[in-house]
Amino acid sequence: MYYQGTVGELLTERAVQYPNKIYLRFRDETFTYSQVDKITNSVANSLKDLGIVKGDKVAMLMDNSKEFVFSAFGILKCGGVEVPINTAHKKQLLQYQLNQSDSKFIIVEEKYFEEVKNVFDGLEKMEKIIVVGEINNSDNLPVISFEDLFNGDCNPLDIKLHYTDIQSIMFTSGTTGPSKGVLVTHRHCLLVATDWLKVNAYKTEDSLYTPLPLFHTIAHQLGLMATLVAGSEISIVKKFSASGFWDDVRYFNATVGHVIFAMIPILLNQPPNINDKNHKLRSVYIGPSALSVRFEERFGAKVVEVYGASETAFLTSFEYGKFKPGSCGKANENYELKLVDDFDNEVPVGTAGEFVVRSKKPYTLSLGYYNMPKETVEAFRNLWFHTGDFGYRDEEGYYYFVDRKKDAIRRRGENISSFEVESIINAHPAVLECAAIAVPSELSEDDVKIVVVLKEGMQVIADELYQYCVSNMAKFMVPRYIEFVKEMPKTATGKIQKVQLRKFGNNGITSETWDNEKILKK
Repeated sequence: MYYQGTVGELLTERAVQYPNKIYLRFRDETFTYSQVDKITNSVANSLKDLGIVKGDKVAMLMDNSKEFVFSAFGILKCGGVEVPINTAHKKQLLQYQLNQSDSKFIIVEEKYFEEVKNVFDGLEKMEKIIVVGEINNSDNLPVISFEDLFNGDCNPLDIKLHYTDIQSIMFTSGTTGPSKGVLVTHRHCLLVATDWLKVNAYKTEDSLYTPLPLFHTIAHQLGLMATLVAGSEISIVKKFSASGFWDDVRYFNATVGHVIFAMIPILLNQPPNINDKNHKLRSVYIGPSALSVRFEERFGAKVVEVYGASETAFLTSFEYGKFKPGSCGKANENYELKLVDDFDNEVPVGTAGEFVVRSKKPYTLSLGYYNMPKETVEAFRNLWFHTGDFGYRDEEGYYYFVDRKKDAIRRRGENISSFEVESIINAHPAVLECAAIAVPSELSEDDVKIVVVLKEGMQVIADELYQYCVSNMAKFMVPRYIEFVKEMPKTATGKIQKVQLRKFGNNGITSETWDNEKILKK
């Protein structure tokens, strides 16, 4: 049974149902459902008084914190739309996402205020900056203290909202172009959360632990919202720590945890400990990982594997406790799922094709990409959403993920747009053109390599270009490898042949490739 209201309405219902039950756990404090409901009513009323009306976009640039949670629910209760922003973004990408989303307000943690200040003059619709922490506003920007939001009326707003209204704009990594803002309705958000509970056999008495950032879908929709649906509790820490992960699990008495597959080898590489199985964690949620069996054997926690996308929900999953090696499960009963060729014809069993999907329930698929009608039509062509991912199905109905879009790079849990990496590097005055490609990492997933052609007569060394990247892009996007070439391999139409770049040397690495990690080890 899926909830038929909005996120804010559900929180209020849970506050009536479980007023004294703990919903949020942090290392230093806890909050009950009733407390969260009243606090977020105050935040909502304050945002309304400041000028937020139904449909307005409010960006959030914060680390995991109580303020993030209060902001999210406060925005939704006053009819606003959440726009979570990756805290690693700065300069060009930060400005792009704030403008692309038409964000009217931004709630920003003190440590990121300078980044917002640096791009403020280029923000087209930004009216107010709400700062969590100390304010140093020497430039006289329209700044408000987050503490002031707590002074609002703690009674619920009288505003008509519906589950078909937009709940959030969640930015993709932009695998083939600029990042796209995925439009998520309240119903879509809560269906995804409910499906997550199902595949994890998650109950009200369970306790979820997440070290993942709340600006990402996993911690946000599959954590904060999923535990709300369950009437359960969520324990939130600032960030992932390999050495502290199991200590946190024990401290919070967590029964289910969030990890991403990049964390699996990191946790397995920790020294064996007599307490490896001394915890209550029965399962962890993750994408497909070849190390699942090793993880389960060492730590005694089941690995729940699924396949999905930001625009959809879980497209495939297993019944809890069941598993087929190499597979990502069977199709979600709420969706029609097919594998098709380049002309959208369904491919036979055992043949690889692109995953395409459509929903059996209204408003449980993304409504498209905000302010990007061309990209929306392209992705949803022929009445099916095209994921850009490829896989195949066996005769028993199990699906297998094969590959993602060729230009996508996934590094330590972050999806990276090669287009955006290239756009920033191509802006360097010495660079004629460049190409970003994925190189297999020792930690699983990928590392980023850029191949660069310099302008005639220009000179720049790899370390200088690396420092330029550090200053202009998110840390996870910064290339590990840099290689200079005289010319790029290209097609007859002038497009760079990245497939040829990947064939350089050993998996794209040659004797001429500069490696930052080798530099750091010297």
